[in-house]
Amino acid sequence: MSSRVSSGVPGFDVLLGGGFPAGRMYLLEGRPGTGKTTFALHFCRAAVEAGERVLYVTLSQRRDELLAIADSHGWDLEGVDVLDVESGGLDLHASDHTLFPAGDVDLVDLMDTVLGAVGSVRPARLVLDSAAELRLLSGDGLRSRRRFLALKHALGQRDVTTLLLDDYSASDGDSAVYSIMHGVVRLERDAPQYGQVYRRLQIPKIRGVDHPTGYHDFRILHGGLEVYPSLTMRLKDEGADERAEAGEVGASRSSRIDGLDAMLDGGLDPGASCVVVGVSGTGKSSLAASYAVAAAEGGAPAAIYTFDERKRTLLDRMEGLGYDLRSMGDVLQVQELSASIMTTGRFIDRVHRDVEAGVRLVVIDSLTGFTHACPGADRAASQLHDLLAYLGGRGVVTLLTVPEHGLLGDATAPQIDISYVADTVLLLQHYEARGEIRKAIAVVKRRRGGHDRRVRQFVMSDDGMAVGDAITDYQGVLTGLAAFVDGTSL
Repeated sequence: MSSRVSSGVPGFDVLLGGGFPAGRMYLLEGRPGTGKTTFALHFCRAAVEAGERVLYVTLSQRRDELLAIADSHGWDLEGVDVLDVESGGLDLHASDHTLFPAGDVDLVDLMDTVLGAVGSVRPARLVLDSAAELRLLSGDGLRSRRRFLALKHALGQRDVTTLLLDDYSASDGDSAVYSIMHGVVRLERDAPQYGQVYRRLQIPKIRGVDHPTGYHDFRILHGGLEVYPSLTMRLKDEGADERAEAGEVGASRSSRIDGLDAMLDGGLDPGASCVVVGVSGTGKSSLAASYAVAAAEGGAPAAIYTFDERKRTLLDRMEGLGYDLRSMGDVLQVQELSASIMTTGRFIDRVHRDVEAGVRLVVIDSLTGFTHACPGADRAASQLHDLLAYLGGRGVVTLLTVPEHGLLGDATAPQIDISYVADTVLLLQHYEARGEIRKAIAVVKRRRGGHDRRVRQFVMSDDGMAVGDAITDYQGVLTGLAAFVDGTSL
């Protein structure tokens, strides 16, 4: 395998199995504002950190604009040679060149100047910003292709790894440029009506590299880009297959709710995924949190990711039930998330990092928040399937709350159906009996082992939560409309 060159972008090199193959030319394309220049600056900084010479040729913006972008991330460009064509000047260490404004320079002369600078600096890496200006100077497509081919050949002879930036809206998928490039990386952004901009990238082409063809989330923040590889790629990079063969086995998890563990024949199985379904107010979040508390009290780190309510509200409510989550420190994390700014890729990356750091029980509250963070039900379903498979393989017990609609629930299907991947399904329901609103609980499914098939009382009070006697006097309890067994409605 050829040597690899790091992109310098956190998370990106995982997608290519270690970075770009060295000595090749790559196209980095995207519409304005997608982060192409920031990506390129990562690439340059990685070269400096590796002790390599790097040349940044800018045709579309001035050197001071480039410095301003770097400064916005807390970076400097020390060690990066910058060739500023637009301003008519050249800033190279210990070199003396004079350029004319880009509009007066013939493409051949420009190419000669760039190659002359490459010969002077002798960089291991080169950034050309951007292809749009080269395309304008070259005119027709045939001439453009010839010049790009000549440039690629000349740089290839010098063993320079080149990143060519391009505005995707300008090229509109220029097939001539695509066919010349050794690889293509595309950055995209989507601005919803509400919430932060959603960014993702894909790699349509990298010759000779087994790379993922799907999308991967990324974001731009102070300090540059962060890419969140798909969980499949992340595990492949970490050698998950070898770890799986070693057999990671967790422990059964108790809720420490009187009667509930008995319904589940002792508790949740190691690595099991448990879906807690119910309408608002039935106690889904509290029941799921009780498992996290029990795990933490037993010395197993746990994490609660809440999309649907504030952290303080959850802590106060659990305290009212007799659970002091605040006193558990780092052994029990409660993370408040917003679906409007937390993408699915970023969330899965966070869960992955927490589990690799030792978390053994995960609560995701709720499915609605998870799906709102992911555009497209199909993609959400596949990502959730991968996440649950990963957690199960690590022996981590996962609880996921699924809200039903309405006061008593209805037949409306959830955005995604996860019943087929759930090992255990608990159903909570309100029902009316003798003029009183009560709660019921039932184990609808348990994949491994037996379980109590009766519908039981579920009680929440200042003394905590408890499962009571089986409800034998009524039928239709799980519909919310209980009736005497003889058919007389209450």
